Amino acid sequence: MISFLKNLPNLHRLDIRLSYELIDGYQWEHIIRYYLSKLKVFDLKMVKEPPLDQNIQERVDELINLFR
Repeated sequence: MISFLKNLPNLHRLDIRLSYELIDGYQWEHIIRYYLSKLKVFDLKMVKEPPLDQNIQERVDELINLFR
């Protein structure tokens, strides 16, 4: 998917839904900064089921911290 986005430098709006391939905030920042510089609207939804043995709140906090 990243290689696909690199070929869209004039993209102004990106609505994306991910279910398995999670990309952290640092990777998104890099993609937007270097390959999608004209992007004005970025709407991202990620869905992932946490492992049964992991605290859900802990995992949510980890993911949110990747976007700070």
